[in-house]
Amino acid sequence: MPKVTGVRWSQRRRQGRGQKPGLISDQRGSVLILFAIAMVALTGFAAISLDAGWMYATHARLSNIADAAALAGADYLPDDPGMAYAVALDCAVQNGIAAADVQVSITENNTRIDVHLQGPAELRFASVGGSKKVTLPADSAGAIYVVTGVVGAVPFGVESAPFVYGREYAIKLGPNGTSDGDATSYSGNFHAMALATSGASQYRSFVETGYPGLLTVGQSIDTEPGNMAGPTSAGVQTRMNETAGDTFGSHPVNSARVMLLPIVDSFDVNGRKSVTIRGFAAFFLEGFDSSGSGTVYGRFMRYHTSGQVSAYRPDLDYGVRMAKLVR
Repeated sequence: MPKVTGVRWSQRRRQGRGQKPGLISDQRGSVLILFAIAMVALTGFAAISLDAGWMYATHARLSNIADAAALAGADYLPDDPGMAYAVALDCAVQNGIAAADVQVSITENNTRIDVHLQGPAELRFASVGGSKKVTLPADSAGAIYVVTGVVGAVPFGVESAPFVYGREYAIKLGPNGTSDGDATSYSGNFHAMALATSGASQYRSFVETGYPGLLTVGQSIDTEPGNMAGPTSAGVQTRMNETAGDTFGSHPVNSARVMLLPIVDSFDVNGRKSVTIRGFAAFFLEGFDSSGSGTVYGRFMRYHTSGQVSAYRPDLDYGVRMAKLVR
């Protein structure tokens, strides 16, 4: 019998199992094809993911521009809707949006402004209809609110009246009231307020730095009887010393000369009595009577600040407001 070598025996064993020569090479070729297909699919998914991320970032930028335009315009409501429209449009244009791609509308009795805009997003990999550019929209809306609760009010009360913006008023009276008749003293009350405990020291501190508690519309507060001329003059002088270069037309938002005052129903009360807050107004501190009478003068101004707010109501509006995004 011929001798069978180890090599022949191995070949016979493989042939006996039904394996054909070249099968391993065929399997390797199939794997390469599948790998190539998988790589194409993965590359496509990666391209889509990158384009989706770019579109998301572009939409976020457009939304931020729409929000900024809506807030900028809302600052001028309800008094000047024309300016609100122009400012919102200009804000969008200054941030790179074409004027033709911006729509601004003012509604709800000039208390709400809506901004719709659109901008291009360039795709890096994919295409839509053969183009690598798509247009993305963004919407926002702002509204004006009345501030009905403040912290930091100065303890001067002003009687409710149709104030004129930019006009100077006596916001704390001396013994003889004022010569122009726009404010009156009653029964020993000269528009000083006792916002916490009574007393000259506490009163002067609040004149200098403002009352640290929250005052709200509808709240009852006590009058501070007496002229309080000394504490008034000292507190006002401190504010003026801190802001020597500030003027009504040019001052920082946080200037100590900007004073928030409660608007009250009436000072026609005898002695220390409660009066009701009807709203809040801001006055720019112009000065005080150097003769020591205790009279203080402020110029009526529009002022935007944070605080407790209410949907816009003309009867609560004395010029202290806050613009907010509503969409």
